[in-house]
Amino acid sequence: MDIAALIDTYRYPLVVLGAIAEGEVIVVTAGYLAHRHHMDVGLVAVCAMFGGSVGDLGYFLIGRRYGERALLRLPGSIRAGADRARAAVEHNPVRVLLVMRFLYGMRIALPVLCGASTMKLWRFARYGVGTAVVWSLLFTGVGYAFGAMATAAIREIERYEWLVLCAIVALGFALHRASKPLQRWVQARTIGASDNHGRG
Repeated sequence: MDIAALIDTYRYPLVVLGAIAEGEVIVVTAGYLAHRHHMDVGLVAVCAMFGGSVGDLGYFLIGRRYGERALLRLPGSIRAGADRARAAVEHNPVRVLLVMRFLYGMRIALPVLCGASTMKLWRFARYGVGTAVVWSLLFTGVGYAFGAMATAAIREIERYEWLVLCAIVALGFALHRASKPLQRWVQARTIGASDNHGRG
């Protein structure tokens, strides 16, 4: 299969769809392909920002429409965790909004919980767009920088395009895995602070 034709057909919609889901791997890969001149680095960043913002807004609106009913149907143990997370949203809204996009595994749940809370839509959207800009530039830049390093290390990089792409995907998953300790620390700080606030 011709990689150039495949990328040319689906490149930017895939970045948008990847950003709507928890798509750091797709954004990093697109950043690499931008360095290889298969994509435009500015458009990659814009698509990632657009997808991230629209996705979060959609999840927020789902939470606003269905969140309360959905929470009531959750099993007790899961609902307890969801209640703690929603308490964090209520008591530490700015902190949650600033770190939400970087809490892998919580990127869909937290916007839904924000929608189920008393948070105003305009406030969520304002922080959501701001963090989407930082997120899109960061992960597009990681992929672009990796492309520069790979090109410097492999003189005939065209012969190893698929191998480098596999390495990019592995890098994305490695970044995801490496973020787990940070995610646990932030969750403890954010949700733990709301628990202490509630007891106080």
